[in-house]
Amino acid sequence: MPLCRYCGKPTKGILSFSHPECAETFKKGRKQIRELLEKAFASFDLEKLSAAQEIAQQAFIGEEGLSQLICEFLPKAIEEALEDHLLTEDELTVLHKANQLLTKEDARKIGSALNQLHKATILSYLNQGIIPTVSIQGSLPFILQKEERPIWIEENVGLYEYKSEREYLSSGGGVSVRIAKGVYIRSSQFRTRQVITRERLHQVDKGVLLVTNKHFYFGGTKKIQRFPLRKIIGLRLYQDAIELHLDGAKPKAWIFTTGDPRFLANLINFLQ
Repeated sequence: MPLCRYCGKPTKGILSFSHPECAETFKKGRKQIRELLEKAFASFDLEKLSAAQEIAQQAFIGEEGLSQLICEFLPKAIEEALEDHLLTEDELTVLHKANQLLTKEDARKIGSALNQLHKATILSYLNQGIIPTVSIQGSLPFILQKEERPIWIEENVGLYEYKSEREYLSSGGGVSVRIAKGVYIRSSQFRTRQVITRERLHQVDKGVLLVTNKHFYFGGTKKIQRFPLRKIIGLRLYQDAIELHLDGAKPKAWIFTTGDPRFLANLINFLQ
């Protein structure tokens, strides 16, 4: 006899692959979990999320089935929680509990939303005066100071600088001469002047960006830079980059590409 796809016990018919009561329990369980998840994420109620977890065990839904249902609701819940920018304690608790219930495959499917949750969690901790840390895999081209803690790492970051493009224009002294052997053209008859035509951004390096509780680091193939956070006196945000202005005798703009300029700016502001 075939085994029931839900409870795993033999069925009564050769072509029967589930018990009617098991199929009904599964159907009702999914409906109840959807309702609980909707309420749990609407009010960020941990008890309702725990209740959904219990029903998943009792209604033959299991961890994978629960993960698939959470995956449907979680991205929207994260988006709505971030409408006021910072996460509350209840929002942090429920969203991270839901994240823990996801399988690796489902977590990859909504990786973008989970990345936003990770960033928002960092800012929320900083807002509470808590310095979070991130684990570093592999080696970095930086030597951190004592009691310096890494908080944010971003790879494939481009470093751009403003460079003036110059065009050299020549102007004669009003004398027309024929170029011939033995003819000397005086400097007063022929002079060159420099004209600055425009300033453009040029990528000068590419590497890894690291923000700690003390410094802003950049390590590329050509340059390794370390900027004390207290020296950053201004920020300019672009759609895909952030421009740092530092306090010093020779002010210079440092421009770094990033996937989320607003997050990086908020991170620097909270740490200063």
